[in-house]
Amino acid sequence: MERIKFLLFPLVATGTNGLLPGSYQINRTLGPWHLRLADESFDPVGKGPRSDRTSREDGENSDLTDRFKYKVHALMGSYDPAEGVVDDERQEGNILNAMMTFPSRFTFTVVGKTLGVEELQNEYIDRIKALVYDTTGDDGISCEVTPRGKNFLRVEVNASVQSVGMINSIYDELDAMNQTVMRF
Repeated sequence: MERIKFLLFPLVATGTNGLLPGSYQINRTLGPWHLRLADESFDPVGKGPRSDRTSREDGENSDLTDRFKYKVHALMGSYDPAEGVVDDERQEGNILNAMMTFPSRFTFTVVGKTLGVEELQNEYIDRIKALVYDTTGDDGISCEVTPRGKNFLRVEVNASVQSVGMINSIYDELDAMNQTVMRF
């Protein structure tokens, strides 16, 4: 039997089953790269008991913690599509379907070329808000506008959506607008 030659996280205390909390063990029976957390109640990111917290102790949201959780779940296969579902580069929405529950709030971000003309800017903003409202029917749409240099405008519209199909439909229509340079 091979011994572990390195640990991925610092050692903090002796745990059960001969491993230390926060350390990993390579499980050769499941494959050469399968790692197992020694103590499932230990959170290596928070360096303490595992919790489902999404904010730091000072009350601010921690994107790092959320990104870490998403990456770990993705590596574990939590977001894999169900058996029999096509999963290739031509499919849309597999990741959103796995990560979101509907109805949900979603922010659409669009960058458009308005050439610094206020009339064009107002028209572009109104068209985006109307498009999102017509598709979602949400009366509680919020909109935030940020100038990007002299010629461009970033518009963020937050609305309640019912499905991944609705999100993709809105993105397709935003992309079809002549002024749209980028959407995300």
